[in-house]
Amino acid sequence: MATTTVSRRAVARTIAAKLAAEPDKSSEWLAMGAAYLVQKGHADRADQLVQDIARELLVQNGQLAASVRTAHALTDDLRDQLVALLRDKTGATSVNLSETVEPGLLSGFVVTTPDYELNTTARAKLRQLNTLEP
Repeated sequence: MATTTVSRRAVARTIAAKLAAEPDKSSEWLAMGAAYLVQKGHADRADQLVQDIARELLVQNGQLAASVRTAHALTDDLRDQLVALLRDKTGATSVNLSETVEPGLLSGFVVTTPDYELNTTARAKLRQLNTLEP
């Protein structure tokens, strides 16, 4: 009997479609994705599958999952501006923004989407200055 190989991205497409169609069963669909990785011996690729699912949710349904790490809590105005920027740049119809405060960033923020990262932190700017040649 021949076995069929299913790619991680095909699994992500299916899970994204199921998550959109049946959000109340999200834990079941995600557990199936985890089981797929374990069965294939690729449990170390869970982050990749999550990113693939997030990318597919954007493509299929216009839902963008993004995270923002900030030195200080976002104001409502800045949060609204970030969401508007993300909608504009990605074409998303809805944005789910996960926020984390990390005082060690000193200032600014890091916004991460499945495909891009925007880093405006003081640490990143200092790193850029250090790489400039005199």
